[in-house]
Amino acid sequence: MTFPPSSPARRGVVDAYGPSLSLLKSNPQRQLAGWLFIKWLDSPETQARWAALRSVLPVRTSALSRMADYRQIHPQWGAMADLLPQAHVEPPLISWGVVNWALSDAGKELFSATFQSSQLPTLLLQLDQTAKELDGQYR
Repeated sequence: MTFPPSSPARRGVVDAYGPSLSLLKSNPQRQLAGWLFIKWLDSPETQARWAALRSVLPVRTSALSRMADYRQIHPQWGAMADLLPQAHVEPPLISWGVVNWALSDAGKELFSATFQSSQLPTLLLQLDQTAKELDGQYR
């Protein structure tokens, strides 16, 4: 297996996901305060600080230039950050939370000691069918 895993087009793919923010409807003052907080939280400076404290990738690439010291101290994190151009976000589907469980189960099976490479086509077919069925339940 190559790292990162390859897609059918032979391009590396890295799964990326991160925090979601929501602003609930309220009175104008509270909504403005919410927007100002989100603006602060999403700023490159805050993202760089947050990412370093949590040892995660920031949600905006403009924060990476502020993390040179962190990258130098944590080379594994830097290697992860170098994979960002190959990152693809998870599908924006309401069913993804459930489909992701099926994907996790397939991954566990794939890496089990008893799994044979000849079983891979069947596993992928079953995973694809399960994902379509689960997605259909949410439409």
